[in-house]
Amino acid sequence: MRSASQLLHAALGAPRFAGCDDHTDACWVCGGLADRTMPRADWMGAQFVGQNRARAWSSPRVCEPCACVTAWTTPATMPVPGRASKPGAKRDLMWRLFSVLYDDGHVTVANKGDKPAIRAWLRAPKRGPWFAAIADSGQKHVVPWAPVNGARGTSRVLFEEMEVTLGDWRLGDDMTALLTAGPSKDEIAAGEYRPQNWQRCQSAIESFETSWSSTRASPWWLLALWLSQRDEAAVSARMEIENAERRAKAKTRSTRSAGDSGAAGRVPRKRKSERAEALGHPARQDAPVRETNGERGGVDHAVATPVVPERADGPQLDLF
Repeated sequence: MRSASQLLHAALGAPRFAGCDDHTDACWVCGGLADRTMPRADWMGAQFVGQNRARAWSSPRVCEPCACVTAWTTPATMPVPGRASKPGAKRDLMWRLFSVLYDDGHVTVANKGDKPAIRAWLRAPKRGPWFAAIADSGQKHVVPWAPVNGARGTSRVLFEEMEVTLGDWRLGDDMTALLTAGPSKDEIAAGEYRPQNWQRCQSAIESFETSWSSTRASPWWLLALWLSQRDEAAVSARMEIENAERRAKAKTRSTRSAGDSGAAGRVPRKRKSERAEALGHPARQDAPVRETNGERGGVDHAVATPVVPERADGPQLDLF
C-alpha cells in the first residue's frame, strides 16, 4: 500500500519536483516504494528535525511525494487546495500548517478553526483507503507518517506526532456537553474544577468523571478533547439565565437593605419615667450605711440603725 504522502501526491495530479528523477527506491522518510526519487543528501535541509521518524533508514533516497509535501509550496510544486498565502507574505504556504484528510482520492484541508468539520469527517463512514494527518502546532510535518487505513478495520490517525486509534465518540459528545455547561478544557484535562463550576453543574461533572476519568490523558482522550467545542448558542442562553438570576438576587438584597435601613432610622417614642433621686441624698433617713469590716472584696453588710445627719448649726469638728 502506498504511503499517505504518495496517496495525496497522486490525488493532486502527481506534480514534479525539481531534483527528482526516474529512480525507483524506498523512501527514507515515509518508507513507501516510489518510481521517482531524489538523493536524500540533496533533499534534507539543515532545519529538518524528523530524522527519528524515518521509515527506511537504509535508503539513500526520498520519494517525490514526500519532497513535495515537506517543501514550501509554490505553483511549481504542490499548492494546498483552496488555500493561499497572505498578500505580501515572504513565503508561500506549507502543508504542515494544515490538517489533511484523505478518503478514496478526495482531499480535505482544514485548520484549527475547522475542528467541527474535522470531527464530522472522522465520524463519517469511509470508502478507503483513507488517512487523517491532524496538525496542531503547525511546526511539524504530519502527512508523511500518517497511518493509512482500509475501508474496514482499525481506524488510526496521526495527531501531531501521536498515533491515535479512534475510540467511543460518546466521550467527545460528553466533553462537548460539559464544556457547554461551564468547565474549561484545562479543567476537564486536569480533572480539577473551579468552585463556581461545582456550584453550577455538579451533577454533570460527577457523571462525566464517573464515566471517563479512567481514560484521562490517553491518546484518544487528548484528541477527543482537542476536537470538542462548546455549543456557543447554548452557552449564550445559559449566561442570559444566570445573569438574570444574579440581577434578581441583587435587587432582592437591595430591597431588603433599604427596608432594614428604614426600620433602623425610626426612633422609638420616649417612655415616661420617674424622677431619679440624687445618689446618696442626705435627706433619706432610711438609707443604710455599708460596712466593710476591713474585708476586701467581701459582701456588703447593711446596718440596721439609720444614720441621722449632722445639723448644719452644730459645732465645728476637728479633721481627725
